Amino acid sequence: MGKEKKDKIGFKRLMIWYRDLSLKGKIVLLVYLAGVLPVGAILVISLSEMQGRSKEQQLYALNQGYNQMSQAVEDKMSRIHNISTLLAVNETINLNLTLAGGEISIAQQLANFESINSYTYGMEMAFEYGNILFYIDEAFPVVNNYSGRYRPLALAKEMDWYEILEKNNGRPSWVSFREDIYDTGYSYVAITRKLWDQDDFSKDVGVLAVLMERKALEEMLIGSAQEQIIYLETLQGQILAANVPEKELMEPLYEDWEKGTGDRNFKEISFHNVNYLVRSQLLDKTNTYLVSMVPQQVMEEQVRKMNMGMGMGFLYVLVCIAVWVAFVPIIRSVTGRMRLLQNQMMQIQDGIIKKLDMDESQSHADEIGQEKAGAELKALQSQINPHFLYNTLDMINWMAQKNEIDNIHNIVQAMSRFYKLTLSKGRDVVSIADEVKLCEAYMEIQKRRYRGSAAKRLDGR
Repeated sequence: MGKEKKDKIGFKRLMIWYRDLSLKGKIVLLVYLAGVLPVGAILVISLSEMQGRSKEQQLYALNQGYNQMSQAVEDKMSRIHNISTLLAVNETINLNLTLAGGEISIAQQLANFESINSYTYGMEMAFEYGNILFYIDEAFPVVNNYSGRYRPLALAKEMDWYEILEKNNGRPSWVSFREDIYDTGYSYVAITRKLWDQDDFSKDVGVLAVLMERKALEEMLIGSAQEQIIYLETLQGQILAANVPEKELMEPLYEDWEKGTGDRNFKEISFHNVNYLVRSQLLDKTNTYLVSMVPQQVMEEQVRKMNMGMGMGFLYVLVCIAVWVAFVPIIRSVTGRMRLLQNQMMQIQDGIIKKLDMDESQSHADEIGQEKAGAELKALQSQINPHFLYNTLDMINWMAQKNEIDNIHNIVQAMSRFYKLTLSKGRDVVSIADEVKLCEAYMEIQKRRYRGSAAKRLDGR
């Protein structure tokens, strides 16, 4: 069966369903289609836009935090890199390190190393939480396994970080560093580099290591979102610092995606079946990447909390319930009256004509209203008639004293007609002719009462 034919069948069924729907159901459907559903659609669109804007704000905050943090970390590491450069190119240090053996006296060597110590100590004062080490030839008198600043070069070659320095051809390399035989319990991040013979740059005369306590970097790795992971990682996958314990970090991320692509914003990736927002950037003058990872689920949860979507949805449900409660009595009233009208019309078709049965409460209210209006009219009449009757009787008494038989006769007949017409034979509605007769009777009595000029004014003359 073709799609077009299926659509026609579905539309026909829908029309049949709508035709058979009760009047009450149609009114309810109209209310929801014209009011509730549009409001719901607007609410959904508004929530979607709010979530989109909230997500943009979250990403903006993440990027701003990352930029500030990377700048601060880069500045600190650049300062240490510059210190190592100043030490590596210092002529006094290079000259003294090449004069090993018996070329100069031990006293002169000790004096030279004292000047190196003074210069190096001044450099150490330029940064916190660190020190400077030289790994040099054991022939120098200042070198021993227990020295604080000068260590045997052979000892450096036994360390893991030395292999990284070798692979980098002796160029400045950031490494995770731990003091060799002096296990103080401190972890360090160090920039290491080889010191070259100034007369023959193919020969190295030692290794320079400028150390900084790892916690000094970790204190700068502050996240702006919950469960955010931030760490410094070398090209070889060595973790230099992190805002969480290193054992809680996942395996190096560079195996699953290419770092340092120049992206200036967070992007979505899937790692171990979990979606993350990730940003990584190579720091200037270092061989390290600053990596920031935020679980996508955490970001979505923060967006939902900011928008209070559940609260708005609950409010919408309450509004729908309130609309339903408000419209039920109205719908019942309208459909009830129309149902009565329909029943009456069907009875008329069958030849049965009778009074339309209205709502008992409404009929009772109409009867009370009519009775009240009638009572007010009768009360008014009861106030007017006695006063007019008393005046007329007083006039007849006055005429009787003067023996005006004809006038008394005319007045009594006029008064008889007046009160017959006033009673209206028990009817609430009278004809215009009866009203004219009533006025004529009234005028007849008044002319007898007001004689002379007053009577002429009543005649219109």
